[in-house]
Amino acid sequence: MVETEGRDHDAATSSGVAKALQHTEDTASRYYRVPDAAEAIRRQGNLNRVEHTALLKSYVEEYFDDFFPPIAHCPFPKTENAIRTITESDIMLNYPSAAVDMDYVQKLQDRYDATLLAERVDVLVELVKLAGFDRANVTEYAIMDVAKRKKVHFFFSNLKYKKKMLMKVLSKIKKGQ
Repeated sequence: MVETEGRDHDAATSSGVAKALQHTEDTASRYYRVPDAAEAIRRQGNLNRVEHTALLKSYVEEYFDDFFPPIAHCPFPKTENAIRTITESDIMLNYPSAAVDMDYVQKLQDRYDATLLAERVDVLVELVKLAGFDRANVTEYAIMDVAKRKKVHFFFSNLKYKKKMLMKVLSKIKKGQ
């Protein structure tokens, strides 16, 4: 954006400047003049929101385990609770304009589930073996049934990792591990 006193010029002067710089009228009206102070404040607010959101996300990524401790037997919090966990933290004092949306929370859940995938596979393998299944009679349905009976069916709540987890459990049991 051109930072001059040209912002105070009227449309005719701005249009003359645009022609001299070989810019279109649209470019002149968009970048050379701000309609009023309220619009400038709104635009700056949007820029602050984007910057604060990026800084907040990088902080949450860096201290992910503090926000959401990775415990295999604990599900990831519901979307509203995860948003509340982030927005009620002290970091929001530094970045008050930051916005946390559901897409970001979904990415956090994916990271949480990916981190715990191996541990959860080991837990399921043990539970399935204790339930009496072996390499001859284990199926995906048997694994799902055992998970429901043992109240760990939330392991499969993330559809991205459901099939992968089932395949790893099946392969470990069939290999005899």
